[in-house]
Parts: sequence; C-alpha cells; structure tokens
Amino acid sequence: PPPPSPSLPPGADDFFPLVHLPSGAESPDSVPPPDESRSVVRALRTSGFLLIKTPMIPIELQRRALSAATALLESSASGRAVSHPSDPKTYCMFERGDLEGLAPPRTGVGEEDIGGEGDQGMAITQYFDAAEKAKVALLRCLASGLGLDDPSHLARLHSENNSVLRLLRYPPAPSDAAAREVGNRCKEHSDYGTVTLLLTDGVSGLEAYAEGGRWLPVPHLEGALVVNVGSLLSEWTGGTLKATLHRVAGPASEG
Repeated sequence: PPPPSPSLPPGADDFFPLVHLPSGAESPDSVPPPDESRSVVRALRTSGFLLIKTPMIPIELQRRALSAATALLESSASGRAVSHPSDPKTYCMFERGDLEGLAPPRTGVGEEDIGGEGDQGMAITQYFDAAEKAKVALLRCLASGLGLDDPSHLARLHSENNSVLRLLRYPPAPSDAAAREVGNRCKEHSDYGTVTLLLTDGVSGLEAYAEGGRWLPVPHLEGALVVNVGSLLSEWTGGTLKATLHRVAGPASEG
C-alpha cells in the first residue's frame, strides 16, 4: 500500500483520504486494482471527497496547466475570461473541441518556439487529455468497488465525451477592515454532473460540509487532485455516493 502522506493536516486523512491510481486502470482490457477501487468507493460513500495521485497526470504537467490557466484568466487580450454575474471570479470553460483552436499544430515545430497563448493551449490540452484518462480510470475503479459486473459500465455512460474543463480565478479578498464583511465567495452547492477532478494552487477558501454543521477546509497536497461526487452520480447510485455540499469561503463566512 502507498505510504501515508504526512503533508495533510491532522484529521484530513479521514474526510479527504489519499488514493493512488496506477496507470493502466483506464484501459477497458484491465482489471481495476481491487484495493484502490475499495478505497475510492469507501471515501465517496463516506464524505463524497477524496484526493488522488496518479502518474497519468504528472506533477510537471499540473504545474504547466496551472501556469497556463493563470495566464489565460489574467489576460484581457485573450478575450476568453468571463466575469461571473454574482460571484467575485473570472472563468473560462472548454469542451475538448474548443481546444483545437487554442493549441497550434505540432508538425515540425519545437515547443520552445511557440510561446504565448499557443504554449498555454498546449499545456491545457495535454492536461485535459490526461484528466480524461484519469477520469476513466476513476470511473472503472468506482464500478469495480461498487460490485458492478462490468467495470467499464460507468465509463461507457460518458461515451459522448462531453467533459468540460473550467478554469477559475478568485481575486484576493480584502485585507482591511472591509474583509470582515466578505462572506461566501461562492455559495454552498453540489456539482451537477457525475464527478469533478479539481487541480488547486494551494490558496485556501474551498470548504466541504461535514456532519454537525462544520465546514472543513479542503486540503492542498502538491501533485494530488481533489475528487468529489456530483448530483448525477449520486442519483445513479441511489445516494450510495454522496454529492457533498461545498463552498468558497470568505473572511466572514460562518461555520
């Protein structure tokens, strides 16, 4: 079994356990690893959250993707970032086909020669494709851990390839007396899809709801992605997997 991670805060292992997903689990010809499959289901049944590390999304690709996302969201020249109508954030949303125009053709061109939005597009496209593989591996582990006869059943329900990559940026909260008035920067909600894979940069604010009215900070562990269940997957499993409420807290948020 993988060693425990001493980088997580005390108690975080219980609500946000870390699971290592091996390469190859995404293949329809493979048998999902039984220990990891049970760990994934146990976590998503108990808290609806977990952390995953996988060689399918290496840490260097994560760093490049975060850097590219930041550049796109901060660039007014790109015209891609949109301000949210109510929350203090900017965002971009991409389906896989949208990325064709973001990343340039690779024929005979060195990566070091592209630069600018082209290089950002390559990083984001490569991250999208890697996250798709990890998603399939996760779904196959879920199906196996739930005891389904066909471990590819849940993955096949995603055969239309309609995953969405959403880039988000929250500006810093006020640091003066006005900060005491800043509540939730994104109100509590559950995601509407099946499963969310979230890459974070370590800035605090994301919190998950726990029993007893407590809000727990979602830990950041470099090299790991946050996974949470969406409402659709929870419905598919008759509520066995939890679509847990979460929010982006501000300085004046309660709980």
